[in-house]
Amino acid sequence: MAERAAELYADQGWSAAAAHLDGGKDLAAEAWARFAVEVYNEDHLDDAERAVRRALTLEPGRGDALMFFAELLEETGRPDDAIESYRRLLAAHPGAAEQALALARLLAERGEIAEAAAVLAPFADHELLTLRLELADLRDRLGEHEAVLAIVDPIIARMKLELGNVLTGPLRQELAADYLHARRLHDEAFAALHGREKVIEASVTPASTTGCSARPGSRGLRVGPSTHGSVQSKRGSPSASR
Repeated sequence: MAERAAELYADQGWSAAAAHLDGGKDLAAEAWARFAVEVYNEDHLDDAERAVRRALTLEPGRGDALMFFAELLEETGRPDDAIESYRRLLAAHPGAAEQALALARLLAERGEIAEAAAVLAPFADHELLTLRLELADLRDRLGEHEAVLAIVDPIIARMKLELGNVLTGPLRQELAADYLHARRLHDEAFAALHGREKVIEASVTPASTTGCSARPGSRGLRVGPSTHGSVQSKRGSPSASR
């Protein structure tokens, strides 16, 4: 339905597309959500927002629509509204880890560090390495040194193994940079608890990390397999399970 609606939208405009989508009855919310992505991918952001709002009117807890709406609000410079939409999404779909990370980053940018950490706390053992490092950063900013060590110690152990398996290329550079980031968090927390002289030096050799620096905002590197949802824009908007 969404593809046909996109064709009607291109040929005849909004009214024709809307009539087609609303004729879907039980499938209308899903169709509107997918249509929102279709028009977004053609750079019609206003109508994409109009469409996703229609999807949420029909089905307020729809995961893919809430996710897309939050990302659209963030992209168009409305962080407060994006935060509200991410909260709605997580209330309905508490396992949406990547969206929890996006929400935490928005909250941190607003200075709400403790709230950002609370959002990520349920994901402390998640496979998404970037999320766990973000949580460690937040705990570090809150001065929770023991919590930092509890998060980064297993990350460091796992990353040593990963570095041994990835010998060259961009992936190794990215992994080594995140390793250095984790080591920095570890060493600073350990020093705060036990004194600087007891800090264990990082075990990656200079040759392993040449040209790398810690990147607290790096995205997407997982310890485990990646999963993807069903509704995606060309800019990568995923779908939450309903």
